[in-house]
Amino acid sequence: IWNIFTQLCLALRYLHKEKRIVHRDLTPNNIMLGDKDKVTIKEAVKATMITWMKNFGYSIQLEDWERLWTKNYKLTLATSYKANVYKMFYRWHLAQSRLAKIYPNLKPECWKCKKKLSRFFHMWWTCPKAKEFWNKIKIWLQEITNLKIVPKPEMFLLGITKGEYAKDTKCLMIHILTAARILYAQNWKLDSTPTDYMIIKKVMDCAEMNKFTMELQKRKEKEYMVWEKWYVWLDNRKKI
Repeated sequence: IWNIFTQLCLALRYLHKEKRIVHRDLTPNNIMLGDKDKVTIKEAVKATMITWMKNFGYSIQLEDWERLWTKNYKLTLATSYKANVYKMFYRWHLAQSRLAKIYPNLKPECWKCKKKLSRFFHMWWTCPKAKEFWNKIKIWLQEITNLKIVPKPEMFLLGITKGEYAKDTKCLMIHILTAARILYAQNWKLDSTPTDYMIIKKVMDCAEMNKFTMELQKRKEKEYMVWEKWYVWLDNRKKI
C-alpha cells in the first residue's frame, strides 16, 4: 500500500510541476493499477479524456493531449489564459442541468437556447447560439489566415491542432480561440453571446499580453510575425 501511495504522490507531482496539469478528480474510478501494482500517468487523466472523446465521437491521441499542456500553456504569461486551459480540460463550468440538481428552483434548460437540457458540451458546442458564435469565429479565422478552417470541437474548445497549419498561424489561431473561450465563459449564464466588439477587445488584450511575454523572452520580432495577420485583418475591417 505504501508503494502505491508513493507512486500516486510522484505521479501527481509530475503532472502538477512538470506537465502543468492540475488533476482534481483522483478517485478509484480513474486510478488503475497495472502489472506489479504499477500506477501509470495515463490513468490519472483518463476519466476526463474519455468524457471529451465521448463528446467528440472519436479518439484523441495521448500525444495530442500532452501538447495541449506543453505548448499551449507556454504561449502567454496571462493567468486568465492558463486558467481557461485548465478549466476547459477539466470541464469546470457547471451547466444549468447540474446546478438544478443542487438548487431545485432552477430550470435545467440551457441558458441560451432555453430548449435543450443544459449539459456541458451542449452549452459550449451544440447549442444553436454556441454554433452561431463559433461559426463567426471560424469565418474570422478564415479571413485572417486565408485558409479553410474545419470547426472541430477539440480545436475550438481545447486548442488541440494537428500539423496542417504553419507554426505562426497555429499560434495566432490558438490565441484568438482562447480569447473567444474566455469571453464566452464570462457570458456563461447570459442568454446572449459576446458581441463583435467584445471579442475584438478580448483578442487585443491577449495580443498585448503576448507582446509583454515576447519582450520578457527577448523575442519581440516573433510577436510581430504571429500577430501581423490579425492587425491587417482588423485594419481592413475598419475600412468597411
